Amino acid sequence: HIDLNAIHFQKVKDVTTDSLTVVTGLFDINDNYLQGKETTIDLRLHQHLLQQISKGVYVDTTFDVPPGVYRVRVVVRDAATGQASTANGSGVIP
Repeated sequence: HIDLNAIHFQKVKDVTTDSLTVVTGLFDINDNYLQGKETTIDLRLHQHLLQQISKGVYVDTTFDVPPGVYRVRVVVRDAATGQASTANGSGVIP
């Protein structure tokens, strides 16, 4: 989930714009890197749409892995400011 309230949009006429790069890395229980995916989200939103999704947007990333324990790290970079934010999580695939 990406909180859009933390994004520093640029205003071009009546459209707010920004580009977010989302990098998701998958690691095993020993913190060995296994896989990664990168996605770019180009946001070009009119004010009424921005208000409708003000609580944020969800970004899904899937990995095809065998059962085991994994750790996931997500990094989101805002192109307008260059700022980045990270989130980490872990889980078990039965």
